[in-house]
Amino acid sequence: MERITDNAVDLAWLHYVGGLTQAEIAKQRGLSTATVHRMLRAAHERGAVRVLIQERPAATVELEQEVIRAFGLQSCRLVPPIVVDPDGVRDGAGMLAVQELLFLLESRNDLLLGVGAGRTLAAVARGFPRARYERAEFVSLTGDFSVFRVGHSTDVLRRLADRTGGTAYSIAAPILADSQADREVLISQSGTRIAFQKIAAATHNIVGIGHVGPNSFLLAFDVVTEAEVLDLTARGVVADFCGHLLDHNGEPVDCDIGRRLLSCSLDALAGKTNIAVAFGSDKVAAILAVLRTGLLTSLVSDWATARALLDQMR
Repeated sequence: MERITDNAVDLAWLHYVGGLTQAEIAKQRGLSTATVHRMLRAAHERGAVRVLIQERPAATVELEQEVIRAFGLQSCRLVPPIVVDPDGVRDGAGMLAVQELLFLLESRNDLLLGVGAGRTLAAVARGFPRARYERAEFVSLTGDFSVFRVGHSTDVLRRLADRTGGTAYSIAAPILADSQADREVLISQSGTRIAFQKIAAATHNIVGIGHVGPNSFLLAFDVVTEAEVLDLTARGVVADFCGHLLDHNGEPVDCDIGRRLLSCSLDALAGKTNIAVAFGSDKVAAILAVLRTGLLTSLVSDWATARALLDQMR
């Protein structure tokens, strides 16, 4: 495995410093272009490569300003429309979010950051470079999952702590308790209380936004069943935001699953810098719902999603 990693770094030098295209590298090294692409990606994930694009096309910046004005945000960062592949958009959004976090950490290296879960936040963690911010602290905003996949809450948390040398705190309990009574017991545990104290003290949070429907985060991690998703949809739930089920207006929907989800309270997010990283046509309604809560200060997304959000507002 170490040899593969060394080769990935070698290819990164050829590509980013030597200026060779992936096709040229493949020919020179006797590899397929797919292998070159995979190994360059591995170099990013290891933290060996740090690519920061400081500016974006003027039209993209103008659209960002439209989103800021429409939703009362402090900032908006968008992946330009030249990136249309979903994986590319996810990596692009991840890169923009990495830039936001690096700016925060470089301005205050004792940052206490609340961290959500999800596939897009996993891209943020994968793309985060190795840099020493040993005073930084990261705390999970939700309980944990019984199914471990990329995007798992503690996976994102631990990657960030590993890349920075900082300290991570997780809510040592499942995200969905068997009953409301069990949820109260879990919250009262000493290990869980430590995480909630950190959540309360966090000044900044980075979160994903989940939709409720096919291919949703809740389904992918076996938190709910397909039948339960249908029931939630019938009740008007469109968004999963930090373990809270919201309707189109951004109001929490009172239901059994919502009462059993173990996560930070919405009040714990109020008055803080809350960065949401989310995109995709299937998430437009969910993102709008979260924007309507008034809790977000920053949105990292892509051009197509931003256009759809503004169109929905008209």
